[in-house]
Amino acid sequence: MAKVKLNSTFNQFSGSIDKFVFKQTEHGTVVTPKPDKPEKWSAKQDAHRERMKYGARRFYLEQKRDPVRFAHFQARAKELKIPVSAFVMGGFMKHGAKFAVLEAPPQPPAPESDGRDGGDAE
Repeated sequence: MAKVKLNSTFNQFSGSIDKFVFKQTEHGTVVTPKPDKPEKWSAKQDAHRERMKYGARRFYLEQKRDPVRFAHFQARAKELKIPVSAFVMGGFMKHGAKFAVLEAPPQPPAPESDGRDGGDAE
């Protein structure tokens, strides 16, 4: 593998040009050939793409309709510094529909009674 010292113009360069991809690694800028896409997806890849396309997208849109839950998702996504859609759809892909339960917004505290068992009040 040849090493080339690039001038400062290409020091932080990333992306693709023609048939080459420029990547940033811990060793600096690396140039690799652009990968070829497979002509046909495998059955497992197809299933994953369908699940993402229909299942995760529909789940995201359903969650978006509930303003309280969606506000919670927005806060969590902001915490993680990722887009809300990536947070919700990624959670769906990892946990399925139970993600909505696992990542439910905190419930407001119940009103307190006068006594521990309610019998102390006069």
